[in-house]
Amino acid sequence: MDKLLRKNPASFYDSTDLLLVSHRTAIPRSIMKGDVELLLNTFMAQELHTFRSFETVWKQLNFDHIHFACLLKDNRHAFMNTLYDIIFDHFSINLDLTKFGVIYSLYFLFITQPTTWPIHGIRVDQARWSQLFDFYIYCCRLESKEAAQAAMIFRRLKGECAAFIFAADHSFDTLNVIEKKEKAPSLSIIEGYRDVERQRFENEATLTCYDTSTNDLQSLAKQYQQAKKRACMTPQAFLATQHWIKNTMNINETSQTRLQNVMLKNILTVKDVAFGNSVTEAGRRMWASRADNGAVDIDVMQPHSLPPRVRPQQDATDESNEDRADDPQEE
Repeated sequence: MDKLLRKNPASFYDSTDLLLVSHRTAIPRSIMKGDVELLLNTFMAQELHTFRSFETVWKQLNFDHIHFACLLKDNRHAFMNTLYDIIFDHFSINLDLTKFGVIYSLYFLFITQPTTWPIHGIRVDQARWSQLFDFYIYCCRLESKEAAQAAMIFRRLKGECAAFIFAADHSFDTLNVIEKKEKAPSLSIIEGYRDVERQRFENEATLTCYDTSTNDLQSLAKQYQQAKKRACMTPQAFLATQHWIKNTMNINETSQTRLQNVMLKNILTVKDVAFGNSVTEAGRRMWASRADNGAVDIDVMQPHSLPPRVRPQQDATDESNEDRADDPQEE
């Protein structure tokens, strides 16, 4: 039987990794990490990784409710900065799709802040800003819709929203000198755990499903499809299709449009991208499995079972992945 959530920290370590959200209440940072991982894992499990897909995931999870975890005005600054830091930690995963999710997460977390409290910006130091801006330039050079939308959202954060706050250090220290000395052993353990977590991000298991070899394979399959399509447009293809229809159905078809449609729907033009799709599908299923598990196995240091996280089921229709007129790319 699962233990109930504790009202007080179970150890000195647990009390070190708490974030004060009210005068008498604090929450573990690990639970905040679990929420962020659930959001990004659910987004990565989608078939498309557009702005509209992320917006659908955000609404399905009701993720804007996370703002009401901290109701104390004086602690909102530390609370928001902790969320921004947790989100940005995933930027070290060398996957374009994950970085798209990081940019979208920062954007939605910033614009959904309740106006009852002051709006807190995203603190960035020189290193973080360089990473973000370099990726923005990289997205601008890619010829893909997903990259263009991510670049547009970053430009909106930088310009229209003025969301970034430039500082010498992006972290927001909430401990005084005495507390740091008292909690030095626990802080060293937490820092070691974060180093392991950074290594896990840098050696993400799904990297092999989206590496350059997979991209080259998909590019080759796309070129092969284009070559077959051009072959269907030749006079020899029209003549061969006309003879085949005459011999099989005794129909003397002369319309080039109808002959072309028959050729394009023929077995010879079936897409030969099954292997490439199976590789990316394996990566998508891995992200989906992580989202299904939620935060249960993310924080093994908790003395009690975390509340179950339920990933929203994908809609039967493709409305969540359709591009509507208000997509940021089309602004």
